[in-house]
Amino acid sequence: MPIDFVPPFVNTGVFPVEHVNLFNVEGALSLGRGLIQTEYRWSNLDLPTGENVTVEGGYVTARYMLTGEIIPYNRAAGVFGRVKPNHPLDVCKGDWGAWEIAGRISTLDLNPLFGQPGVPGKGRELTSSSVALNWYWWANGKCQFEYVNGQLNDPTLGDSETNTFASRVQFDF
Repeated sequence: MPIDFVPPFVNTGVFPVEHVNLFNVEGALSLGRGLIQTEYRWSNLDLPTGENVTVEGGYVTARYMLTGEIIPYNRAAGVFGRVKPNHPLDVCKGDWGAWEIAGRISTLDLNPLFGQPGVPGKGRELTSSSVALNWYWWANGKCQFEYVNGQLNDPTLGDSETNTFASRVQFDF
């Protein structure tokens, strides 16, 4: 649900498509306590008007465990697992959990859809960069702090920028 008085950054609305071809490239390099992960996707759309449009987006993420933990990889599932602190948070023992820094650059370009017949939304191009500090208390609890800078290119309104600081506490069972 949208937040009152805050417009969406990128939103094309719902529109008809005759045919879609999706192309995706992804990769990761696990370096023990470091990780680089990237993905890029192209969506080639055939619109009912006969127009052919390609929209694209992707990201590059880098993570590094400051306290020496290994970022686990599950080969069977093809995913990276949760970080388990070598010394879970226990202030009485002087253990402070695990700390991680991370950075991300991402982009999404929907501007090729702008002005296409049947496309109700504006499209827009969004590029963002972020830095984060993650504090893993236990295997199932963490706190995240993140700063995000977003650069928006709107075909009708021009360029704009936003800066966001976000924090989250998470427990899972």
